Amino acid sequence: MKVFTVYQPYAFAIVAGLKHYETRPRRTNIRGRVAVHAAIGGPDYISVALDSILPESMELHYGAVVGTVEIVDCVPVENLVDSLDDRERLLGDYSPGRFAWVLENPVMFDEPFPARGKQGWWNWDQRAAEMSRQIKREITRAATDLLYTPHTEDGISAVNSAVSEIVKQYCDSGEIAHGPTTDDISLGGAPLEVLPFLPFAIQTISGYGTYSVYRGSELAGTVTYSGPPVQETPGEGIIGIKTNFTPAEKMKSNQFTFAFNSGKDGENT
Repeated sequence: MKVFTVYQPYAFAIVAGLKHYETRPRRTNIRGRVAVHAAIGGPDYISVALDSILPESMELHYGAVVGTVEIVDCVPVENLVDSLDDRERLLGDYSPGRFAWVLENPVMFDEPFPARGKQGWWNWDQRAAEMSRQIKREITRAATDLLYTPHTEDGISAVNSAVSEIVKQYCDSGEIAHGPTTDDISLGGAPLEVLPFLPFAIQTISGYGTYSVYRGSELAGTVTYSGPPVQETPGEGIIGIKTNFTPAEKMKSNQFTFAFNSGKDGENT
């Protein structure tokens, strides 16, 4: 899905259905449903006039995809400036020579998806974001259920099993697969967070070995499994297979190991 980034409170106003035009210096040919990303920063202040037209109870999120909206047209601002109400004027820049993206059918997410924005249009996979959130929640839930024994062998095994069942659902649907060759893994739209659990979910993937990782026909990188992580800190439960992913693009390698300390949320380090 295509995404555009906008400052708050304008991102909120779009997905809340308060702002019907997004004004930009350039036209866009993009039509249909797109995602709205709230920038991590924003103006130093909100004018009194703008503040007066926004709900007092609004909750602003930053650095996250906050919802979606449909772009149905793009017109010069001169075509509609005379028909705007006061609220719409405050929510846009209708200087001559600019363009208005006509917005309809907004959807506000109950829980925004954290994401790093970019200039211009960029791509975001909602299904992968939802899957990533589900996996992280399952990890946290399983670890919380085992709050007093997450670092024991039985506790670690239980967390691995719980998360692997979630991952296995996507494997059974065909979205994640071992193939097309024995040295390949096809992730489809799945996030990288599934990688440490694939040897549990797919029996033909070894906990020791290196595989090429694909998204569709595009090589995403390589993953190397080196067995269960070594317990380095007493009282700490480390789950998943020890996993190192090297992206195809030139950037530093990323280590994917989920670690849990008793009484703390887990983090991917």
